[in-house]
Amino acid sequence: MKHLLRTFKLAMATMALTLGGLTLAAGATPAAHAAFRVINPTIKTSVFYFGSPEGATLDVQGSGFTPGGSVLVEEFNSAGRLVNSRSVTASPFCTFTGVIILCNGGGAFSAGFEFDPLPPTTQTYYYIAYDYGSHRWSNWSNQSVS
Repeated sequence: MKHLLRTFKLAMATMALTLGGLTLAAGATPAAHAAFRVINPTIKTSVFYFGSPEGATLDVQGSGFTPGGSVLVEEFNSAGRLVNSRSVTASPFCTFTGVIILCNGGGAFSAGFEFDPLPPTTQTYYYIAYDYGSHRWSNWSNQSVS
């Protein structure tokens, strides 16, 4: 009987430690997945025209950045001169929507650059983004605004 009781206590203690460890590991899962994610920063641009007199918003969309990390987006004119820059935060690995937790991998952002009024002639602008988390630059993307 003593042996049976001791075996039962040992089994219960092992089960409690195992479940406790799994509970702690589950909380670390998003960070662990993010650590093994391949960071491949990529951007693309699009322009939206509005109003009278007409203005425009040039939107830079990024993906593949470090989830929840800081990103520097830079705008250059056709002469290669830096004319604008801004810092944004890439989406986190998981987000809480009030009821459920969504884990989509994160690493996306959107940054708008305003042209109001429009330039007098068609101008081409060039964009690039720097991912502080991975220390990597994205591709270049260009867009004409007229």
